Amino acid sequence: MNASNQFFRCVLVILVSLMALVAPSGASAQGRLDPGWQYVNSSWYYGNADGSAKMGWLYDKSYSAWFYLDPAQQGKMLTGFYRDTTGSAFISKSNGALIEHSWVYLGSAWYYAKKGGYLATGWLWDPAYTAWFYLDRSTTKMVTGWLWDPNYNAWFYLGSNGAMYLGYHEIGGRGSSFATNGVWLGYENRKNASSTFVLVNKRNPFNPLQYTPSNLVWAGNYGIPVGGSNGYLRSDAASAMKTMYRDASAAGAGFSLVSGYRSYATQSGLYNGYVNAQGRAAADTFSARPGYSEHQTGLAADITSQGNLYTSFGNTWAGQWLAQNSWKYGFILRYPYGYEGVTGYMYEPWHFRYVGTATSTAMHRGGYTTYEQYLGQPAAPNY
Repeated sequence: MNASNQFFRCVLVILVSLMALVAPSGASAQGRLDPGWQYVNSSWYYGNADGSAKMGWLYDKSYSAWFYLDPAQQGKMLTGFYRDTTGSAFISKSNGALIEHSWVYLGSAWYYAKKGGYLATGWLWDPAYTAWFYLDRSTTKMVTGWLWDPNYNAWFYLGSNGAMYLGYHEIGGRGSSFATNGVWLGYENRKNASSTFVLVNKRNPFNPLQYTPSNLVWAGNYGIPVGGSNGYLRSDAASAMKTMYRDASAAGAGFSLVSGYRSYATQSGLYNGYVNAQGRAAADTFSARPGYSEHQTGLAADITSQGNLYTSFGNTWAGQWLAQNSWKYGFILRYPYGYEGVTGYMYEPWHFRYVGTATSTAMHRGGYTTYEQYLGQPAAPNY
């Protein structure tokens, strides 16, 4: 019996020796690793000085990057999307290097890796896009479409690129209004003559044609200098212009309101006068036909610091200040230079239109030059 045990003991020693000879490069039969990176069984591991596998986070100076070695898989280096032992989510490149400070597209979804590689959740402001984004708090994926945020008790809408909507937008063929903080305010119709977002151009007349706004106020009562008898504005536009005039004056860029609201009858007299003097074709380049003028909204304002309306106003300090800053107060330069084929009118550096701060901010951040472009509507060069 003792001789038999001795025989089997010898056989066992021989088998162990043979297994050691065929063990994977860098690893022994006991799973010991050589120091540094080792590629074993189609996976990467990192060996400590004592031959054990490194576990958890590893910063490798030679790659200037962090790597994650999964304790649950004996130190296997992870790539793609994963969570560490704390439950925090991360994404590493195919070479294992942790991704930081970047948007990442993985598996048909977008993620954002912050400092330290932590995947963002909740609201994220990205200055590169001057927009807010939302990353799902559970999956960490970027959200698009409608979003209910219980923290704000409000609805938001994230576009196809993930950016939060501000101002007026049409979604599924239906208009909606969003505040400057993105909160959905309700449905809106830009074809409604009384809407702050109404589009009026050569393709879009008023309905009814002789519409009159109900909340007109005299701009002079708001501390705005008025030249002439057309100094009425809608109250929301007048209130915004009051603040804009205050700040412009403080910057040495004071101005006066030359013409605000104009009725259908007033516009008819002006337009017909231009037609009689210069012909219809010429008049149509700078004057709207009755029922097609933005001034009828009570939201448009002809502004100058020169007494009369000249294109040179755009070169004055007041004209430049307004062109650069009016969006902060809810106004847009309605007929910019070089866009006659879109707006239908010659360059008018004096003509500003109130659309509300949410929409003007969205236009500014999005780089939109004309209101038609922002709304995604066709150019309106002709009637």
